[in-house]
Amino acid sequence: MTVVEAGEVVAQARARWRPWGVVLACVIGFAISPATVLFYTLGLFIEPLRAAHGWDRAEVSLAIPIFTAAVAGAMPFVGVLIDRLGPRRVLIGSILLYGGGLGGFFLVDSLPRFYGLFFLLGVVCSGANSITYTRLLTVWFDRNRGKAIGIASSGMGLGMLIMPPIIDQVMQAANWQWAYLMVGAVVLLLGLPAATWLIADTPEELGLPREPAADALAPPVAMTVREASGTRQYWLILACFMGIAGSTNAIAVHLAPMLLDLGTSSAGAAAAVSAFGGAMLLGRIAMGWLIDRFFAPRICALIFAVSTVATVGLAAGLPVAAIVVAAVCVGFSAGAEGDVMGFLIGRYFGIAHYARIYASIFVAYLLSVSAFPYLLAQMFELTGSYRAGLWLCGALNLVSVLCLLGMGPYGGRKAR
Repeated sequence: MTVVEAGEVVAQARARWRPWGVVLACVIGFAISPATVLFYTLGLFIEPLRAAHGWDRAEVSLAIPIFTAAVAGAMPFVGVLIDRLGPRRVLIGSILLYGGGLGGFFLVDSLPRFYGLFFLLGVVCSGANSITYTRLLTVWFDRNRGKAIGIASSGMGLGMLIMPPIIDQVMQAANWQWAYLMVGAVVLLLGLPAATWLIADTPEELGLPREPAADALAPPVAMTVREASGTRQYWLILACFMGIAGSTNAIAVHLAPMLLDLGTSSAGAAAAVSAFGGAMLLGRIAMGWLIDRFFAPRICALIFAVSTVATVGLAAGLPVAAIVVAAVCVGFSAGAEGDVMGFLIGRYFGIAHYARIYASIFVAYLLSVSAFPYLLAQMFELTGSYRAGLWLCGALNLVSVLCLLGMGPYGGRKAR
């Protein structure tokens, strides 16, 4: 083999495998994302915060709408920054501020300070959310876009699988502030090297070609936010993911206290949250594979229908073992939800204005994510039970299924 031929082999290998380095960075990013670190694990902190400060579930859960309102407020600005500066710069700055900011919980000794820190973290972490990672993957991948998004976003399930037992152990050994400090250290030690060394904004920056297009699925135009918001699909996507996000996230946040009420130990509750995360991981990988091969709204509607049945079962009052099984079903649908929203936005509206369109839908998504965990806590405080709130979650799931069934084919093409 000549030197020229050897160089060509190296170049081909680099072009083939370098995109998957971006996927690896996104796996790490999703694993230490704000949703994993601050949202899904909050239920583990409810009882320690009550013991330390006397705050009830509704008071602690109010941190979620405050946090997500801050993210929602910052999101349109972040979308513009990503489209103009590129995702890598935004990501590095956000990880640095958000990971370091978790140490601020050592200064929290009152509810106003608790809420204030969640608000500040919501602002600074906005660039380390799924909008940045899906924007990267949408540029780097086309034919294998669903697979790439599925593998990358499975990191959130991986984070949920690993984090809860560690957080529980740190709280048992020290206190809840040390648990947040430990998580902040993990965010910085894993997130910054991944974003710095593995990510490039586009293949062209590294002299690499883009992946060949999936021509049969490619959208015919690159829509602006105004053009996208004039379509039926835009509003169906928005309503669908508001519904499913509100339901699954409310259940995720309150799964641990729900089980503690039934006499489960803190370790058992943490294990159940980990099982939810494991199901989310599987859901993301499976959905990523499926949506590259079949019509995504149809497949997702089927998975959300299973989640609807599981949520109705929770509302009907299941024993502990069955609650865990139902929660696994809900976790699987939460994983599917994480893949499909970004995938559908790219397929229906293109990538030229992807971050801004995603941000406009993600704001509504975040409002639902913030409102329903708090609403579920308030309904518990008023009735002494999660049952009424879980029936509401089941209704939200059903709305999401109906929205998906109303989606037309990508760019007017026949669905498979």
